[in-house]
Amino acid sequence: SKATVSVLNWLSRAHPLLMHRLRLPGLLSLACFAAALADLGWQQLPPAPWSGRSDACGGVLSNGTVVTLGGHANSNYTNDVWVSHDGGASWRAALEHAPWGARSYHSCVVLPRDRVLMVAGHAESAWFNDVWISGEGGDVAAWKQVAANASFPPRAAGSLQYQRATGKLFYMGGSNGLLPPVGFKTTLYNDVWVSGDEGATWRQATPAAAWPPREGFS
Repeated sequence: SKATVSVLNWLSRAHPLLMHRLRLPGLLSLACFAAALADLGWQQLPPAPWSGRSDACGGVLSNGTVVTLGGHANSNYTNDVWVSHDGGASWRAALEHAPWGARSYHSCVVLPRDRVLMVAGHAESAWFNDVWISGEGGDVAAWKQVAANASFPPRAAGSLQYQRATGKLFYMGGSNGLLPPVGFKTTLYNDVWVSGDEGATWRQATPAAAWPPREGFS
């Protein structure tokens, strides 16, 4: 399609060395990717009413409601909760200040009965290992603390996964500080922790998985 050709032309201009090094299989794969990218049909939505930020977390509830919570803009950390019922076109504040501390790089999953579980994160020089859960039926204005200090060390930017078949939570990786050149003496983790009671208690499945320590992954 014309859109696919446009994407490939842009890649040729932006990354000529990459295009030069690709062989036929790579070019075919790239063409397929470009075709998919061109057909996505992105549309810019109106600016959201919440402040600009990064490193928030959230999820999508069973009725399509989008939830986002926390995040930061430089040293301005937030603990607000926002919801959208129309795919992000409009938003309303469910909470200006949740009971959990303002933070970023926290991790979230949506549990059965439309409850959002939030784990860990950091703000300024504080790293957390607490666990919080929202109310049933998508009530993200109501939160209760599941664990004040979970078994895993305080950290941020870990990966939190929910295994629906078993009801287990898996929390893995992350770090307990800022990485160089901003921070030093930071520990990157590759441990894996498991909870079978929705975050109330955790056991270490492995102190060191086969993959290298990392943060900010899915």
